[in-house]
Amino acid sequence: MLWWRYPCSVRGCLISARNIHFGVSRRQKLISDTETFKNFIQGNAPALYEAQVLEEWKTLPAQRKPTDGSDRTISMLLPPPNITGNLHLGHVLTVSVQDVLARWYHMQGFNVVWIPGTDHAGIATQVVVEKSLEKEGISRYDLGRNAFINKVKKWQQDKGSHITEQLKRLGLRLDWSREYFTMDEHQTQAVKHAIIQLFDDGLLYRENALVNWCCVLKSTISDIEVDHIHVEGKTELKVPGYEKPVVFGQIYKFAYKVCDSGEEIVVSTTRPETILGDVAIAVNSKDSRYAHLHGAMVQHPFNDSKLPIVLDETVDKEFGTGAMKVTPAHDKTDFEISRKHKLPIIEIFNEDGTLKENCGAYKGLKRYDAREKIIEDLNSKGLLRSIHDHEMSIPVCSRTRDVIELILKPQWFLDCKQMGEKALEVVGSGHLTIEPSNHIPAWNIWFENTAAWCISRQLWWGHRLPLYHCEHGWLAARDIEEAKKKAEAKWGTITMLQQDEDVLDTWFSSALLPFSSVGWPNPNSSDFQQLYPLTFMETGHDILCFWVARMVMLGSYFTGHLPFSKVILHGMICDSQGRKMSKSLGNTIEPEHVVAGISLQELNNTLKNSLDAGLINADEYQTCVKTQKSLFPKGIPECGTDALRYTLCSQTVSNTIVHFDLDTCALNKRFGNKILNLSKFTCCHAELLGITEIQSPSELSALSVPEKWILSRLANTISQVNGSLESFNVHLAARSLKDFLYGDLCDIFVELSKYLLASEDERVCVSAGNTLVTSLETSLRLMSPFMPFLMHVLYKYLPRKNNLSVSECSYPLSQHWSHWKDATLEEEIAIVLDVVSAVRRVTCVNNIAGKVADVVITSQDHTVLSKHSDILSNLVRTKSVLITSLGDDSSDLKQKSHSFTFSDTVNQNTSVHIIVNNSEKSVTQHEKLMRDKRKRLKKEIEKTLKFVSPEKRKGKPLPEYVQEGYRNKLNSLQEELSQVETFLELAKDASRIRHAEQLSKDQKMVS
Repeated sequence: MLWWRYPCSVRGCLISARNIHFGVSRRQKLISDTETFKNFIQGNAPALYEAQVLEEWKTLPAQRKPTDGSDRTISMLLPPPNITGNLHLGHVLTVSVQDVLARWYHMQGFNVVWIPGTDHAGIATQVVVEKSLEKEGISRYDLGRNAFINKVKKWQQDKGSHITEQLKRLGLRLDWSREYFTMDEHQTQAVKHAIIQLFDDGLLYRENALVNWCCVLKSTISDIEVDHIHVEGKTELKVPGYEKPVVFGQIYKFAYKVCDSGEEIVVSTTRPETILGDVAIAVNSKDSRYAHLHGAMVQHPFNDSKLPIVLDETVDKEFGTGAMKVTPAHDKTDFEISRKHKLPIIEIFNEDGTLKENCGAYKGLKRYDAREKIIEDLNSKGLLRSIHDHEMSIPVCSRTRDVIELILKPQWFLDCKQMGEKALEVVGSGHLTIEPSNHIPAWNIWFENTAAWCISRQLWWGHRLPLYHCEHGWLAARDIEEAKKKAEAKWGTITMLQQDEDVLDTWFSSALLPFSSVGWPNPNSSDFQQLYPLTFMETGHDILCFWVARMVMLGSYFTGHLPFSKVILHGMICDSQGRKMSKSLGNTIEPEHVVAGISLQELNNTLKNSLDAGLINADEYQTCVKTQKSLFPKGIPECGTDALRYTLCSQTVSNTIVHFDLDTCALNKRFGNKILNLSKFTCCHAELLGITEIQSPSELSALSVPEKWILSRLANTISQVNGSLESFNVHLAARSLKDFLYGDLCDIFVELSKYLLASEDERVCVSAGNTLVTSLETSLRLMSPFMPFLMHVLYKYLPRKNNLSVSECSYPLSQHWSHWKDATLEEEIAIVLDVVSAVRRVTCVNNIAGKVADVVITSQDHTVLSKHSDILSNLVRTKSVLITSLGDDSSDLKQKSHSFTFSDTVNQNTSVHIIVNNSEKSVTQHEKLMRDKRKRLKKEIEKTLKFVSPEKRKGKPLPEYVQEGYRNKLNSLQEELSQVETFLELAKDASRIRHAEQLSKDQKMVS
């Protein structure tokens, strides 16, 4: 037992505690020993022990054999981080929640298999690598496809290993022997097998369809890669490839001349450039304004074509003029109208966003340059009627920030109709549960409206489609040789055979992971038999339909079984103000910066590196610098991995938004310090009392009331924590532990134990010490999944005979502790603690030193308070405590001529009265303190009011939950200020009384 490694200042306090019966020589030895545990005990510097703990964990077994001989296995899959950069806080939230569950199951004796891996992230990775090539003055086309892919592979090896190291530094119980990459050899073969089966089953087909098109990537992208920028009126936005900002948020009205008539028909559009692809004007058949124009034609303003006026019920009579231009090649609604009325389709955009050859004088122009010229030309022709501000949503590529165009492109689609119906059915029947259940409607809506899945992308990085084309048609094969054999067997002689250039949507390969990561497509492999289906899937709610839904569809289709029976969703990480974390905003927080700390200058240097790498532009850089200075004026303090993990886990992760606040994280580091100090206190006393191993507490009758109470609270905490983890409410478990450790154990029982440990009865001392050790040891095991590093270190210094680490021990379970529960005692002590809180609140707010105050408690519960008066007296720490029933005459102590009283209500049955001696010296000192406090409070109120004022916010309202927080803060500050003002008024009255009394004495002396 290394008791001497605790600071001598702590030992000195313990040794000087009166009435502890040990020999003088032992005391002298303790006093003279000044060695301290410098690396860890002083100040809880995580950087000094986390690396050592990681090394020690390498020697521990990754898995655990169930002690009951059963085959209890928990199989989990880590949602693979993209290889495009460092882990962000969203990743850390996911892995922290999953690691808590993995450790909890492991400590219960389950064989936990948690599979790690990384995703090749087709679009994101290609964008990043292409930006790095731009710095060298070259493009992927200069390199060619093979050389470019080799470049990406090298980049992936560097980045992929970095992410792996980051995950390892977080202390996760991942099974690294099963690590995968979504483009490794096994995953590649699994993808080919899946595509071939889908093609052969007739579910994969090729069609010319409208798709989201990014002109910078020159590829289709999925809906999840599209962000929407909302503008309320004329707004200038920077678009890649344009020197000047482009104007959005305007609606343009122009006229089409009706043929053979002097009439015109006015239409509205937010994209005037698409006029070149117009093929008709659509009106509602019930719109009487245009009844006489049914069947008429209009003249196109820029070419010789004549466009029909068609009738369609989808046209909104109330919107604009009630007449709608139809551009089927670049709008989904228009595309459907054109199919219904058999209208031609005119494409006007090239893949790079320039206008096609068929656009006459506008050919070759960039789309927004063409927009400006078309507006000018419409005006010169006398056809432009108006330009007005217009609220709209602008779709942009999340990777390149280019404005998305809808264009027609031959793509590969997966028919999801039958698979989607089954996915709806399994949730409706309860075979698949989604928690929290408020996400089920989104699931239902998505599958009820599911369309075919476009799985092809015009990229170079990714799984190239194993689909081959010859003059007779398409087929699926693993390689060119197999394709040739299949083609000849089907069609006979072929003259050409070529593989499709497109690659697969990244979400497709990710959707296979629940089964491809455990051996599929070999269904007879031992891993597949043992680990599939997964026990559950935990991930962010934002990818419920893009990833989870597709895992369910493909898992059921290929294996005949759901890939998991339970889905647990967490929210999206946002900053303390509820804003989504964004590199362009500058409010992102890197996990390693929270763990190790970083100065403001170093943060700015990180931004400069992003600017130099082309990840942000110059304007974004300036914005980010200002934001960082505002958010982190002193940089980010070192918090350590445990505090970061615990902070994320203790938030209500099931909410749509999970707020991350650095101040909260710093406070949770102090929470770790609290546990550290508890360990020092407990272990020092255990050594002094000769406690060398953890023993079960004595029989109930031999324990003091505080010991019975803390063991009951511990038993209830064990039930709450396990119950919360069983229902996957990790945040509730984290909060229960903090409430117990911070409140019950440290603030209450440790204070009470000091008097028990100072007892003249050695049996009382030893019993209290043993209860302290038991409570601490059990708490460290309970807390281990949440703060694994600190708990690992502290557990080593407990008085015990075994050498097991805390993670090798069993997790405290409810059934082993239920006999310690005492609901009646807890209710009684709760009454006492409410009174203690009220006394502390009054003395704190009014800066009253406890030793100069008397406490009078009036209560209908005075019997309970009297029964536990020792606990009450030891916790309130005042000069004296008097407990009376309501209306008792003893309460006239408040009326002492040389005193004044501060009162507060505990509840409708109980009040506390703090009586302070009204001596001139004490009042004068107290007045000075309270005047200073009044000054501070007024300054804080003024600062808060200024921050939430409309002038400060520049018309941008704070989120409602933030406003609520500030309202509560203001109410608290103003209430505290009111109490201070009341005291100062009392002090002023007391001063006048003293002055009058003194004058009276002086007059008598003169007489």
